[in-house]
Amino acid sequence: MSIDVLMATYEGERFLAAQLDSIFAQTYSDWQLFVSDDGSKDGTFAILEEYAARYPKKMSIRRNLVNSGSSAANFMGMLSLSKADYVMFSDQDDVWLPKKMEAAHRAIVKMEKRYGKNVPLLVHSDLTVVDESLHTKYPSMFALQKLSASNWSFARQLAQNCVTGCTVIVNRALLNRLTVLPEHPIMHDWWIALVAACFGKIGFIKTPYILYRMHGGNVEGAKDYSSVRATLRRAKKTDAMLASINKTYRQAEAFRDIYEDELQGEAREIVTQYLRMEDAAFPKKMVILFRFGFWKTGWNRKAGQIWALFLSGKGRP
Repeated sequence: MSIDVLMATYEGERFLAAQLDSIFAQTYSDWQLFVSDDGSKDGTFAILEEYAARYPKKMSIRRNLVNSGSSAANFMGMLSLSKADYVMFSDQDDVWLPKKMEAAHRAIVKMEKRYGKNVPLLVHSDLTVVDESLHTKYPSMFALQKLSASNWSFARQLAQNCVTGCTVIVNRALLNRLTVLPEHPIMHDWWIALVAACFGKIGFIKTPYILYRMHGGNVEGAKDYSSVRATLRRAKKTDAMLASINKTYRQAEAFRDIYEDELQGEAREIVTQYLRMEDAAFPKKMVILFRFGFWKTGWNRKAGQIWALFLSGKGRP
């Protein structure tokens, strides 16, 4: 069954060839690569042209005349290109291990056998964090960030993303739910995971099949949540904390508006209550948080979440 790989590029000439080589070295063979470049001014597009000429039956490229504004927007703009059974997402600066596609395909087919092909499904995995030269820094990003692959409910997904886009494979049923997209998602992987958590199922592969390269140019990176010092450092950045939580409210609001006719029962109540926290006084925020389970994972994230809710808790009772 076919897989479309969507890659968003921008000013990525330094590591792009290594990523492309790793994709073309996959053991799974039934795939196509679509690349959307966001107006790079370095040598990125020349590299893409070289590979597209070398592999014309496997790779298609396009160049955006106007920069989309973010990698999330670039990725979301490519979703309509896919006609395959499944879609995977690729960053421009990582390295895929040879069996990444094979393992992802096997996992999502297994989920379809369990839940049915008409159920929106997403599978993601752990990552090995490496430096610029691909030397291992952390064998597991989930261990580094104190994440758990279990208990990722729709409520928790509203508050915190558990999915890294470059590890993801989604099925056609989930893609069919993504016909209307938000103008400004926090990140494409977060939005897609929200849809999967609400309307379908999320699966996880414990084995890392990707070398996630950390360098000065990547946007998010693998943040360290393992120390008290790191937690206190983030707690001092109050403006950033408030901006971050406000983004989750805007995302939840967009989700409610787009899927208003499809949200039923518990899912509708969960979105409604999450948005209610924004204007509630701090004690009411905490009541809603406990009642509906909007907790982030780990004591340090929970502490930061409570602090951010306190700082923003001077609204209406």
